[in-house]
Amino acid sequence: MANTSIDENYQTWYQSHVRNSKTDEFAKVMKVFGEGICLIPLSLIAASTEYYFYSDEEASVITNWGKRSARAYLLGGPAMLSMQRITGASRPSETEDASRWKPFNDSNGVSGHAFIGAVPFLTIAHMNEENPLIKYLFYAVSGLTAWSRINDNSHFASQAALGWYMAWEATDTILDREKKDSKLTIIPLISHDRYGVCISLKW
Repeated sequence: MANTSIDENYQTWYQSHVRNSKTDEFAKVMKVFGEGICLIPLSLIAASTEYYFYSDEEASVITNWGKRSARAYLLGGPAMLSMQRITGASRPSETEDASRWKPFNDSNGVSGHAFIGAVPFLTIAHMNEENPLIKYLFYAVSGLTAWSRINDNSHFASQAALGWYMAWEATDTILDREKKDSKLTIIPLISHDRYGVCISLKW
């Protein structure tokens, strides 16, 4: 999408035929969920709630959400920031063919707001695997911050989708690791000129 006319054409169509004052108002609300300065500290505070409750059950849901979200930010954040630069794409209003990937030319190839905003909702969805209503509802809600960036003409659709997808991969990886029984993994490392041991501790 980024390297074809799809991004540019879709953005032009959306801004001309869909965007209005109501979508702007809703997008303003959803954009807040993509503010890292708010959501990352919130996840860390939530993760620490187990220390402020006497009952494990009282803190379990909030604590688990906080821990999973914080881990997803820690895991996916560096990759997302790297991809912003590696793709090198620009915002819709900046240059002609701004969506095209021009490595290290700019830093908007992935929507950071879409990534940050998707993590908390995807985490809730993953925490409710056995409840289809909640799971699919929060899957849908997880994409609204990405949508807000398209609505505000701040990112192309491919950039918003890539931000959401990186959040999906981060939260899904955390879920997969938590399903494993062993917290400690020891893996031998062998090559033609060296050998060693990799010790991995799941936290």
